[in-house]
Amino acid sequence: MRPILVLSAVALHLFSVLLHVRAGPVNVLSEEETTYEVRQVYKDEYAVLYFNSSIDDIRTNWVFNLYSGGWRYAKRQFGPLNFGNEGGRLSGRFHTDAAEGWWVTSVNSQDQNIFMAISPNSVKSGNLYDKEGRPTQPKQDIIWDYNLKAMSQIIEEANNDVLGSPASDIWRRDGFYPIMVYDILLNLGSEYKKDADEWKSQMNQQRSESGTKKSSVAWMKDWWSPLYDKNGRTKLISRFFKLTAQNWPTEELKSANLKDDNPGPRRYIGKMNVGEFVHFMSGAAGKNLRSMAKCVLGFEKQDEDNFRKAQKDYPSIRYK
Repeated sequence: MRPILVLSAVALHLFSVLLHVRAGPVNVLSEEETTYEVRQVYKDEYAVLYFNSSIDDIRTNWVFNLYSGGWRYAKRQFGPLNFGNEGGRLSGRFHTDAAEGWWVTSVNSQDQNIFMAISPNSVKSGNLYDKEGRPTQPKQDIIWDYNLKAMSQIIEEANNDVLGSPASDIWRRDGFYPIMVYDILLNLGSEYKKDADEWKSQMNQQRSESGTKKSSVAWMKDWWSPLYDKNGRTKLISRFFKLTAQNWPTEELKSANLKDDNPGPRRYIGKMNVGEFVHFMSGAAGKNLRSMAKCVLGFEKQDEDNFRKAQKDYPSIRYK
């Protein structure tokens, strides 16, 4: 009887997803000086999706599951994540009438119009799936490059309801998303386990720019994988973000749209240097990472001095 119960649970989930699909009213959205029409096709507690008229939403349950499941997981592990005009939901805008690629808008400090939006522009055909149910583009492009990399950027810049990324000068553009995408894939369900393995293998071969003594670093292979596997996996990332939110200086984001007695969101002030980054990462791992950082990132005398200073400036971050 157990297999029947499992199938029933899956069927109920799919039925629930289908209930959310609806051809909502047409909305006009602006994206970097481009205006286009989309309709709301899905909305639940965690995600809201918009498609333009060229995209057939009949065979796109995987998109709904990816956004809703991915954001549900992100909010539980790295939340609160409550910014945005969609009530803290992750908003995805799929359309065919713009340039190839994807973009993310998480903050607009001038008008307090804070979005959580992923717009994978390069949906070249009318359907995300063909009539046999196969993706019309490589799965890597659709799931990894257009969605989860963008999702990881939003998590990096809006976790714990504080805007910004103090560590971004260290890992630069391509140093963080490899481990975040891997973590999401691992926790989306068993059907993504193979994707997670493929992603890790691919990222282990990648070197990217860093803000350390070494101009390029194999972030996944030499930094993230050893730390992630031996120090609590998801908890390592969550602890790093939590320690940053608790200890790094912030300021209130002012807006003309907010009343004086209504506090605005907070954002980080300034960026971490290498010594501070290693101190905060050591706190997340629960052990001193100075030796590892010296090998992987390179430590100059200034980095050593900044590391010792960070230990004094942030004494509540402790490790062995």
